[in-house]
Order: sequence, then C-alpha cells, then structure tokens
Amino acid sequence: MKTDTVHHTLSFWSERDTVHLRIGDQLAAHGLLMLESKMNGDSLHIALKQQDLNAMPLISRGFHWVNEYPFNW
Repeated sequence: MKTDTVHHTLSFWSERDTVHLRIGDQLAAHGLLMLESKMNGDSLHIALKQQDLNAMPLISRGFHWVNEYPFNW
C-alpha cells in the first residue's frame, strides 16, 4: 500500500497479482470518508463512517480471557 497525501490517493497491489488499484479519497463531511476508483471498467464508490471507539464493546467493557457467562451482544 502506498499513500499520496498531496494527490489524496491510496494505491494497493499484490506482488502475486497484476491488479493495481488506485483510490482517490476525500472527506465529504465530519466523520465521513468517501473513496472512489475504477476497477475492471466498473466504478467503485465507498463511504466510510467514523465510529465512536468508546462505544465498541472491547473498549467500553474491557477484554477478559475468562467469563463466567458468554457475552453475546
């Protein structure tokens, strides 16, 4: 993976594959990241929404190797 902060792009590739993917990024709104690219002639539009890490069970509840009861949320 290679990041270009000047042109706002991310480049992905695999050494075992000939496919190279270059993605343009932009911050659309507070907490929203839009990714756009083309792959095999198709357009890719990906929207990523930032999540509050403190709301995640691992952060809010903590990690426990042994639980008396299973924690299924």
